[in-house]
Parts: sequence; C-alpha cells; structure tokens
Amino acid sequence: MKAKDSVRIWFETLSLEGEDMDILLQCDVGEGMKDYRFHHGRFDAIGGFLSNVIHVNNPKTTMTLRGKQAPFYKFLVGFIRYSLRLPFYAAPFKNFNYQWRDGSKNYPRTRSFLDEAQTKMIKDTAQKLGVSVNSLLLKALNDASKRYIASVGDNIWLIPVNLRTNTNDNLSQNEVGFVDALISSKDNLHSIHRQIANRIKKSEHLGGLMGVGIGVFIGEYFLKKLVKLNKYLQVRTGVFTNLGEWQASGCESYKLSGYPPVLETQPIGASAITWCNKMTLSLHTHPCLEMSQDEIEVFMNDWLKKLEEIQ
Repeated sequence: MKAKDSVRIWFETLSLEGEDMDILLQCDVGEGMKDYRFHHGRFDAIGGFLSNVIHVNNPKTTMTLRGKQAPFYKFLVGFIRYSLRLPFYAAPFKNFNYQWRDGSKNYPRTRSFLDEAQTKMIKDTAQKLGVSVNSLLLKALNDASKRYIASVGDNIWLIPVNLRTNTNDNLSQNEVGFVDALISSKDNLHSIHRQIANRIKKSEHLGGLMGVGIGVFIGEYFLKKLVKLNKYLQVRTGVFTNLGEWQASGCESYKLSGYPPVLETQPIGASAITWCNKMTLSLHTHPCLEMSQDEIEVFMNDWLKKLEEIQ
C-alpha cells in the first residue's frame, strides 16, 4: 500500500460515515459560477484546481510553490510533536445537532469577491503589522465566529500547508500537510502569527500527514478503525485554507472560490484565493450547526467587518 492510498482510505472512510469529502471549487469565466467537485481522497485543492477548473480555458498560470520536498526526519519529528498534543477539543458550539444525519444535509455557502484595492489593503495591513496575510484573515475569522461558540475553551483551526513543489505532475494525489492554531480569548494577532510560524518551523505541518500515512504500516483494516476513533481525539472549530496567489494572462476577469470539506468534528470551512490580484473569501458550515443561508451571510459580513477593524 502506498502512502497516498492511506490518504484515500482516510477520506473514503469518512465518506462512508456520512460526511461529504468533496472539495468544491467554483469558476466564473463570464457565464456564471460553475461547480467543480472532486473527492479529497484523490486530490488536494491545488491539484484539483490544476486538473479541473484550470481547463475551463486552459490559461497559463503561475503560483509560488515550495522549492523542495522536506526530508523524512522532519516528518518524523513533526509526527512526534503532533502526537504529544493528542487528544484536543475545541470549545463547543452553542447550537449543535448530533443527529444531523437524520435530517436534511444543508451546507450553506457564501463568498465575497474583493477588488484589487481591497486585496491590496489587506496585504499592506499585514505587512505593516508584521504578520502574514493568513494570520490576519484567521484572526478576523476567529473573531467573527465567537457569536456561535461557547465562551469556555479555545478555538482550534486546522490550517492546510501546501507541500507541492511543482505543478507539472502528481496532481492526482494529496500534497498537503497541516498545522493547528489554538486561539484563546487572550491571543492577539501577533501571538496567533507567532504560534503558526513556530509550528511550521517545528515541522508540525508534516506530522499530521505522516499520521494519515501510517496506514502504510498498519494496513487498511486498522486504518479505518483509526479514522473512526479520530473523532474522539481531534475536535476543531473549523478549517481555514489559503489556495494561494495566482497570476494569468488574458483571463484577469475570472472569478474563483473554493470550499474545503467540513466535518462534524470540524464544522466551519473558510478559504481565500487570490486570482490576478483580486481575493475571494469563501465560507460554509456543516449540517450539524443547522445554519441557514441568511445566517451564513451574516457570518461572512462579520468576517469582513472584523478585517476592517484590524486595519
């Protein structure tokens, strides 16, 4: 069994548990938004984008990628550090339906298209404050989520980290690690930024990926058991992912948005993607939160307002 098969089995097992493990990307090339779905067991978001959405008009695109693959010992070190934090549980949501499988599975979604000036303001603010754009976006998202979460405990956000070193091959497999940001009421923008940077520096973004890849050694049967057990080991507020900055010639007017999968144990999904200097923010929630379309729109507006307040 190859490592990438472990990733596939992990997400396929979640699908059998009733979870929607499709990544949804949307693209508007002047004819309205069209949906492109693909299972996370086969693609990560960037691989799916390059294999599916990009072929709408096959534009020449560029994005910043990592220079080289990390050595094995960093995966091992990250795995040990990551494992020492288990189990962890985010603060509970005020509204949570554990019987969500019995009702209508509504995943309300919304997005906000920012113009070049708004995008530049976010980047300039992050630079002025000495933090990453991701830290800025996450801080605002976390503040906006507080109305839905109990005041006791930390918010815990999963943050995917792109490990792809090129865009020419290996598109049909996951090339992504992840870190967690544990945010208490006392954490400010700079402490959040330092925490994420330190976790990546300590290779924790590689540890979780190695944990999924452990199926290479324990086999498919025990890996499926581990997937089901994992809901008692890791409970997060949600996932925030940045799909990167892309440039293209002749298709600057494209509009893109992306939605990472959400789980009962990770019910908020948020993303950012910047296409030709224009950022899109996207947001959706898991059926267990029973959020309406109007409520998700309020959530998005709160996220935008919190960004303005930081600036």
